[in-house]
Amino acid sequence: SSGINAEWPLRPGVDDRIPPLVIAVKQWAKSYGINAAVHGTFSSYTLTVMVIYFLQRGVTPAVLPPLRDYVDKLTAVNVNTELQNLSPGRFFQFTTENTMNVGCLFTEFFRYWTEKFKEKKIFSIYLAMERPREYQNTNLDKKGYVLVLEEPFQKDNVARAVQQRNFPMIQTTFSKMVKKLDRNVEFKQLFGEER
Repeated sequence: SSGINAEWPLRPGVDDRIPPLVIAVKQWAKSYGINAAVHGTFSSYTLTVMVIYFLQRGVTPAVLPPLRDYVDKLTAVNVNTELQNLSPGRFFQFTTENTMNVGCLFTEFFRYWTEKFKEKKIFSIYLAMERPREYQNTNLDKKGYVLVLEEPFQKDNVARAVQQRNFPMIQTTFSKMVKKLDRNVEFKQLFGEER
């Protein structure tokens, strides 16, 4: 599955801050009920791709590079038999000068995406770049998509389940989170009611 492939760089050995950051973002989304693709919000994989993109473009220096080299090398591997035995360093060689702790990254994730949600762009973790939407009738950029996050292997939109009717609520939830973070509320108060 491409989801397994794209999440593979998050295994221990790449950057120890990434797994707890992804878990915190997913737990936060769950607490606000915006983590269910079946209900027109984010899938777990979409949230992971958002974290990866943020770590590529939302902080300086970047925590992660474009995944192009990694994806191109990994597609040559027989995933069913070899992926679990690979050490991250074999395919993913990147050193970062970024020293932000997980808490700072968590905070900046919400600031970053609160602004990015306003842009009508295609966000690519494959190239670690964004480009304007063209609204072509492709699996990546259909007119009805409200958020476009390019899946690095299949080149389709991992956020395709996010529905227009839910997007304002998602944007508001992110904006409210930024306000909470600005008020320095206690960590447990950052999470909504578990759903």
